[in-house]
Amino acid sequence: MISLLLASDFDAVFHKPSVQALLQGRRRVAFVPTASLHKDYASYIDSTLRPMFQSLALGVDVVELSRYSPSELRVALAPCDIVYVGGGNSFVLLQHMKECGFKQAVTDMLDAGGLYIGSSAGSVVASPDIGFISPMDDPAKAQLTDHQGLGLIDRAFIPHKGNAKHGDTAQMIEQSLHQQNRPAFALRDDQALHIVEHESQIL
Repeated sequence: MISLLLASDFDAVFHKPSVQALLQGRRRVAFVPTASLHKDYASYIDSTLRPMFQSLALGVDVVELSRYSPSELRVALAPCDIVYVGGGNSFVLLQHMKECGFKQAVTDMLDAGGLYIGSSAGSVVASPDIGFISPMDDPAKAQLTDHQGLGLIDRAFIPHKGNAKHGDTAQMIEQSLHQQNRPAFALRDDQALHIVEHESQIL
């Protein structure tokens, strides 16, 4: 059963009771910071991410995709029943996902009852194709021959609707996709999308 929790800013929705209810009873989180390789994410992990999940008695493993082969990635994900993919550049993230066989590994994890959490870029890559996000993220920072995403959802995920920094760009992308008759999920930073199989709900 495919279970997804896609957000524009997961930190902003973590404390919602409906979000925490989805995390209850799980064991361990694999946090993927790969979209933000250009940033110092270590301080964020220690100051924010670990305490956040530890408040629900969840352990955290950092799984930086550029360091793993497909077989090594499966070993790293084995103890975890949540994969949380953070924000940054969607194209950089997708490149490393393709190189380490992330799609197959996470699909197998979801089939076994796991939960995929995306934040910003981590949600964008769940789309069938991520080319639409190029006005917000620079594709030149990655080396990709195609923009085919994970395909965990059947439409584009547009983050940061109404956001002070990215809101205008998000609106432009949404309007462009609408003109092309391409359906999309466009979420504010205070919203999350929960999808179980083919049922979706805004939290």
